[in-house]
Amino acid sequence: MARKSDPLAFGGLALLTLIWSFSWIAMKQVTSYIGAFDFTALRCIFGAVVLWIVMLIRGKALKPTPFGYTLAIALLQTCGMVGLAQWALMSGGAGKVAILSYTMPFWVVVMAGVILR
Repeated sequence: MARKSDPLAFGGLALLTLIWSFSWIAMKQVTSYIGAFDFTALRCIFGAVVLWIVMLIRGKALKPTPFGYTLAIALLQTCGMVGLAQWALMSGGAGKVAILSYTMPFWVVVMAGVILR
């Protein structure tokens, strides 16, 4: 069955693309005022506060299960990736860093194939 295109969905995708694209330029400009890891800490802390507020408003539990795994993923994947990308922005161009960051899943597959043999 053929589905009809939704112009609102395409508009939302275009807007999201513009916002994400501009965010790399903004992050590159911020590096002249604050260190990479300080900025990453601020981003992660404020993001967590906003998510907690949303969860409180929706009446959801604040304790993730299992907590240890959730904390490890939060620190290594989320904060680690954001921190290293911000650090790379200090010495590289925003376009190159964005492309390298968004191709990370492909690099993981290649490295897993080599390491996990």
